[in-house]
Amino acid sequence: MKSLKLIFGFIMGLCLTATMTSCDDDEDNGVSVPQEVLSAMPGTYVNSMEYGEATADSAMTVTLGTADMQFNLPVSNIIKDVVAAENLEQALNTYKADTCSVSYRISGYANNIVSMTADSCICNFEYQAGENTVKATADVAVTTASYNGEDNKLTLTLNIKNVKIDGKQVEDYTATTVTLPATEKQQDNQQDKENFLRTDSKHNLYL
Repeated sequence: MKSLKLIFGFIMGLCLTATMTSCDDDEDNGVSVPQEVLSAMPGTYVNSMEYGEATADSAMTVTLGTADMQFNLPVSNIIKDVVAAENLEQALNTYKADTCSVSYRISGYANNIVSMTADSCICNFEYQAGENTVKATADVAVTTASYNGEDNKLTLTLNIKNVKIDGKQVEDYTATTVTLPATEKQQDNQQDKENFLRTDSKHNLYL
């Protein structure tokens, strides 16, 4: 009887160890992505972006790091949707905006596509209305982010909502999708420098 108890206890111990190991494996099981793909991802991507169903006034610049990304929003298009006609021209000429910065995690890899899940953020911008500086914010969510390891292109989709002016939400602003189509990483050549000049860099809030 004592031997049976010892054997039973030994079996139970093995089962418990296996269960604990299994849990640890699940917790530590990251997404497996080829190193050459991971190494190729970081960089700067510049392309025209879509604001809703129209092409935005400016290009988007995305700087992709190993765990975070920065990008600009089509702030002039947002301003056109929320600023009164009598202040619109001045707002478009004077606005400044910060660059959105979010952390991301790799959530999947299949068929050469790296899928990423990113945090949300709040974009700050400001503009002049008469003698006043108007401060505004917009909530930004990264709804899709992916990198194609076969053609080395980044695709990004954002959702902009809850625009607030001086802390008060603009009730008639409709949540809008912003899309960066599949875009190759920027190379150090003249064309890319010209593309960069098409972004909102001159309106950066911190320059």
